[in-house]
Amino acid sequence: MGVMLYEMAALRPPFDAPSLHMLSMKIVRGAFTPVSTNFSAGLRKLIADTLNVTASRRPTVNAILKLPLIQNRIKTNLSTSIVATEFSHTVLHRQNVYQAAKAVPSSN
Repeated sequence: MGVMLYEMAALRPPFDAPSLHMLSMKIVRGAFTPVSTNFSAGLRKLIADTLNVTASRRPTVNAILKLPLIQNRIKTNLSTSIVATEFSHTVLHRQNVYQAAKAVPSSN
């Protein structure tokens, strides 16, 4: 997920090198150029967190869905019926994500 978010924001992969060996070293070290400060601090932090080399330090899907950045998007862009349909068969089943999103103040 971190790689996809990074690529969508930066329009390039987070890890790039002239050789496979150097590429591997960058990936193992988690060495990437942060995305532009034109993006919100919340998005930049989410990208960095999801690219963490230590798997146990990466956020879970539930932790990501609780972030104000995501909660605001759910509240703004998804209807109650869409949330019920889309989240009813996932790990979010019965977690009432839409209600939590309604409680988050609208700020970007």
